Amino acid sequence: MFRFVTLASALLIGTAALGAAAPQGPLDTVKALYAADAPFYKNTGEGVMGDDKARARFFSKAVLAALKKDEADANKRGEPPTIEGDPFTDSQEPGTRDFKYTLVSATANKAVVRANFDRGGGSGREDVTYSLILEAGQWRVDDIAYKRISDPVGPEENLRKTLGMK
Repeated sequence: MFRFVTLASALLIGTAALGAAAPQGPLDTVKALYAADAPFYKNTGEGVMGDDKARARFFSKAVLAALKKDEADANKRGEPPTIEGDPFTDSQEPGTRDFKYTLVSATANKAVVRANFDRGGGSGREDVTYSLILEAGQWRVDDIAYKRISDPVGPEENLRKTLGMK
């Protein structure tokens, strides 16, 4: 009996280990972020920014805390938060399409991924660059940099700076 229990336990542990998925890579994480955000850019819902669980999945703890603080402070003032709209499509309106993704760089715990998309309405394509960190075993967005198509020579903006973070 003891041998059977030990063998059965070993088989269960081995099967669980084989079934456990390796952490998603940084490129796949950004693709998953846009898949989760599809309700926003397809105009069927709020996307990631309207889902606390998705926000916690995709943002680093530091950025998530800054977003929550900014929203609470704005609510106290009776104003909209600093990040109003969708930070992943850099828009307050749906219609973004034709997404392309590029892994720019990666180390063991940091990565940079660029998303390029059509803004819709004939306004052209835009690049959004993600700085990701490996946190709690998952890749998470720690900053987002924007190069505005409306101002191609202007300075690049980023989420951390907009939220007053270092």
